[in-house]
Formats: sequence, C-alpha cells, structure tokens
Amino acid sequence: MAARATAQNANLPYAVVLLQDKPAYAQWSNFSINGTPGSITMQGGGGAGNRGGMFSNASIAPGNGAPSIIFSPGTDQGDLWAVNESAADRTALNGAGVVQGQHTLSPIPLAGTHLDFPNYPEPVAPAVSYAGKTVVSGTDCLSPGQYTNAIKVQNGAEAVMLPGVYQIEANGADIQGTLRTVRSSELPYVSACGTVPVGADLGVIIEITPANTSGTTTCNKHIFSAASTSTIELTPSPRYFNISIYIEPMPNWQTTCTSAPLGTNVLKFSGGSCYTILGAIYGPADNMTLTGSACGGGVGQIVAWTLTVNGNGNVNETFDPSKLPYMKGLTQ
Repeated sequence: MAARATAQNANLPYAVVLLQDKPAYAQWSNFSINGTPGSITMQGGGGAGNRGGMFSNASIAPGNGAPSIIFSPGTDQGDLWAVNESAADRTALNGAGVVQGQHTLSPIPLAGTHLDFPNYPEPVAPAVSYAGKTVVSGTDCLSPGQYTNAIKVQNGAEAVMLPGVYQIEANGADIQGTLRTVRSSELPYVSACGTVPVGADLGVIIEITPANTSGTTTCNKHIFSAASTSTIELTPSPRYFNISIYIEPMPNWQTTCTSAPLGTNVLKFSGGSCYTILGAIYGPADNMTLTGSACGGGVGQIVAWTLTVNGNGNVNETFDPSKLPYMKGLTQ
C-alpha cells in the first residue's frame, strides 16, 4: 500500500508545501523547473520521523536535466508526495537519474491526500509607521514597524534590520544590495535605530501585503524582488513562529488573481542573488519564483500556492524540523 500524508492539526513536516488545488488545474505542475540544468536540493531532515521532501496538492514536474530533484546527502531527507500527479510528470520524474536520494525508492511520487488551505496567524507589527525606506549607499539601519511604502536597497548598499515585525503595506521590497538581520558577532549592536544588546533574539519577520493593478489579473503590484546583485540574510525567531517572510493572502484573490493557476505573484528572486533565509517563506496563495544560485545558504521551509525554479542553477532548501511553524497541516 502506498504511504499517504494525513491532514490534521500539526506542523508541516515537509521542506516544500504547494497548495494549488483548483479543479480547473487539478493536474497543474505546482512545482516546475525552467532552464537546463536547473535543480533543487533538499537537505536536512535526519531520519524517518523528521523527513522533509515536497508535497503538492496537484502534480510535481522535474526539469529537463538530471539530476533535477536531489535529496542530500540522501535517504533521510524525505520523499515526493502528490495528490494528483499527471501521467507526463510521473514519466518525467521516473526518468533515469532525475530524482536522487529520496527515502522511498518507488513509487515516485508517493500518493498524498489533500491538504486544506492553512490559516496561520500573522504577527502584529509595532504601531509606529514609516513612509517606506530607501538605502542608496553605505550601511543604514531599519526599525520594525508598519511601512506604508517600499523598502528598497540600491547600488550595492546594505540595510541592517533590527529584530521585530516589519509589515510592508505597499510596493513590496526591491533589494539590489544587502538586506540582513543583525549578526550575533556584532552585539551589542548600536545604531541610529536603537541598540540590540548581547543575548537578544535577533529574529525578524517581513510581512508583504499583495495588490493588483487595475485591469490585470496577475496580482503582482507589490513584489518582493531580489536582484542578481543582492544578498539577503534573515534570522527567524520562535516569537514569530520561525517564519521569515509572510505573504498575506489578498482579499478576494480567488476572483481577482485569475491568471492560471490563480494566486498572487509576489516573491521573485533572480539568478545570482545570494540568499540565506533560515525560517519559513509562507505565502499559501502566492506563486513563488526562485532562481538557482551558487552562493548563500538557500531557504528554509516553503509554503506556497506554486513554486517555479528558474535558470540553470541549483536552489538549496534546508529543512530543519526544530524550526517548523505550527499550523493546520500534515503529519506522516
């Protein structure tokens, strides 16, 4: 009998969780790779009880190269699970060398049962309001709060985020330099934004409010973009449920964001960007795009509507079962 995933109140013991489940797109490739030899490497887990891997409410497609989906160092980093795998995607996944190192050798993918749309609480940002922030040179600091316009880092400049909740209400984030949290080696960290003492929790959460441009259906007005020259380093915190980036489901997104396969289009990381995001990237209604990179530590858990890997590089995904948010989800 094929192993199955069961929905209940728990955390999600998967590295990548893809929630698109609409009947019109029942066999949509919720995970796909564009570019050759693009790939994703899933690390972490460390045993059958802590397995990571990838779950899709529809189908999972590999890229054109081999290997395309890699579990490293192998056997204990998880499996692929799909609720409604298409025949074409199944054939592609079972090509020679396409999937490497999975816990269960066959079948690929394993059969999954439907995962309901989660409703995870969004931490409240401090009441202080900022009219956006643009860092154009050198190093500057950012304070937690409500940003009514974009956070931008330009020309290779550096923005250091003090610990806390950052809610960006309009125009997203445009990173063409370095956006990072305070490092423990810098403590006590003294800046114009305040002092972070020795022993402080350094975690942040960035919350993005999506929007749609009138006359369109893609819902990509407020984008979190990382350019090819950018570096992003984000430390999570249990205070914010170990989520590093929280993309809010847009009101009425299912009737407004109707470009196939529905959903917003907020998170876009370009090729050459270096990102080390240790917490979860949580956007259950967002079609996320990551591009392979030769630098940075990659990303933690991903909860998305769909995920596309672009380019000819590799995306590193590191699953840490000790840093999973608790939400309505799956247990094995």
